[in-house]
Amino acid sequence: MEEQSVYSLFGQRLAALRKEKGLSQAELAKHLGMPQTTYSGYEAGNRRVTLEFIIRLARFFSVSPTLLVMGEEFVSQDSMRLEELAMIKKYRALGRRGKEAVDRILEGGAKAVVLLLDEPEDAEGNTRER
Repeated sequence: MEEQSVYSLFGQRLAALRKEKGLSQAELAKHLGMPQTTYSGYEAGNRRVTLEFIIRLARFFSVSPTLLVMGEEFVSQDSMRLEELAMIKKYRALGRRGKEAVDRILEGGAKAVVLLLDEPEDAEGNTRER
């Protein structure tokens, strides 16, 4: 089995980020100020990328250059995986009650979730004690 080149893997990551944003190759190429054929070469792994281009893409997609190059988001020495970062983003988007539920799960397991779901709410979604 042939090992994929770093350019091919870079292209796969680039394509995934582009699709995640809901953009076509032509749309992203236009935004970047290049012909679509040039851009498609990056996704195909046929073109060499410069550091400046990697940084520009990282800023556009709001990811670190490390994600584009290595496939993992670098956060700290602990180096969280991309999936972990996605979970943090989802947690931050939750409302107060959702965050309470997640906190209880992490602190007390599944039994805490059942107890939380059984608690009544007022009209504003605040949990009331019985």
